[in-house]
Amino acid sequence: MSVRVPDIATFRCAVESIPDQRDRLRVKTAYLLAARASELCFKDSDVPAYGGLMRHRLEEFMNQPVLLTKLATLKKRRDEASYRVIALPLRFEPWAAEIAKFIDEHGSLKPLFDITRRQLRNVTSKHLGVNPHWLRHARITHLVDYYGFTAEEITTYAGWSYRALGQSMLETYLHLNWRSYVLKLFKPLPRTSTYTHAQTSMDLIYWSSKREVKP
Repeated sequence: MSVRVPDIATFRCAVESIPDQRDRLRVKTAYLLAARASELCFKDSDVPAYGGLMRHRLEEFMNQPVLLTKLATLKKRRDEASYRVIALPLRFEPWAAEIAKFIDEHGSLKPLFDITRRQLRNVTSKHLGVNPHWLRHARITHLVDYYGFTAEEITTYAGWSYRALGQSMLETYLHLNWRSYVLKLFKPLPRTSTYTHAQTSMDLIYWSSKREVKP
């Protein structure tokens, strides 16, 4: 992507500053669902070939209300239906609560996405200077960087398969997930004379350089 993904707080502030209420909710929905434009836009969507568009329901999980959205995942082979379910906890994700309210008032997201892919691209370009697919990229980046999703979890969320997930795509996101294992390394090694010398040397190198170690 040509536009770098900002941290989650900066991104959300930018989205909340979108003046048009409908456009703002379109961006929030596309982001949270990590959906392709062709999976969202009702006017020229590829989804009808799979026998249906998005379906929504509310469920309770561990005493928490969760919005479940079932949507088709577009694959190269258009003759095979493939679906994924995106789960969004309403009490922890305020944007999901907004989506649920819209669905309750209108029956579906069709009034929001009764547009073409080009129109959605115009919306994201006008307000954020990005294309719709960048929102999918941003969501996956935040799932890994902020929420600590694993490779298996992001493939489930994004509708990927390990077979289709190339090495370059893995490298794009998984370098962010060092937080998932680094705590296990916070364990002292057995003390030896060699180790003590090496530790002292590394301490001197680190504190003298004062350079930030980037992931």
